[in-house]
Amino acid sequence: MKFNSIHYELSYYQAQTEAMRTVLVNELIYSNLEFKLEKLKELQNLETNIEIKFDIGQAINSLESKPVVGHTVEQIKDQKLKKALLSNKEQIRHKALSFILKHKKTDFLPALQQIKKATNDIQVDVVILKLLSLNRITNFNSIYNYLRSKDERILSEVIETLADIKTQKSMAVIIQFLLHANKSIRDKSLKALSSLDAEISILFVSKMIAHEKPVQRLAAATAIGVLAFENASELLSRLLADQDDTV
Repeated sequence: MKFNSIHYELSYYQAQTEAMRTVLVNELIYSNLEFKLEKLKELQNLETNIEIKFDIGQAINSLESKPVVGHTVEQIKDQKLKKALLSNKEQIRHKALSFILKHKKTDFLPALQQIKKATNDIQVDVVILKLLSLNRITNFNSIYNYLRSKDERILSEVIETLADIKTQKSMAVIIQFLLHANKSIRDKSLKALSSLDAEISILFVSKMIAHEKPVQRLAAATAIGVLAFENASELLSRLLADQDDTV
């Protein structure tokens, strides 16, 4: 959602449906707009829905929190943990990764990025993703970049994280994954979409129907079929007029 669109929609925020307010709040939270913190505080006072109000509060806390001071491998003081992370034995390394994840040690992210470059261990990436998802707002771009991966475990983690980010950008990715060659990825995407309120899903699918790229329109058609919306016939009628044969 572009700046002018967000600004316009927010101008009559209270007149919007709860589904639309949910999407608007998420678009604002994950935007690069300079005024978003100020606007979120304003919306927090206006919002009456407990869940949306909670999400706004969480976002404000995240945006106002001080950045975590990260540590490189060289800066790790726990020598036993450091040795385990650098071990050539996968089992030992994975135990160290489990410890870091269990204790939510996000300060270890720089060290893990170093280890990632020195090993082909996918588990390192999985743990990095899980730690990044603890602060999705600050780390959104880093999480999104993992979509370049072809590994099923990595993509599954990304889908799980993006499912909680109710923006057009993140949902369009998940909806397009319904067309993925890997059944596990398709199933994961369907599960993520099915967890959304139907009214919210329709908002995302409707915008994809009007998208200039055929793959987005095709993915929208697939979503309509598998999610069985009540107004599916109306949505599909818009796609029947599509000039692209693949859609």
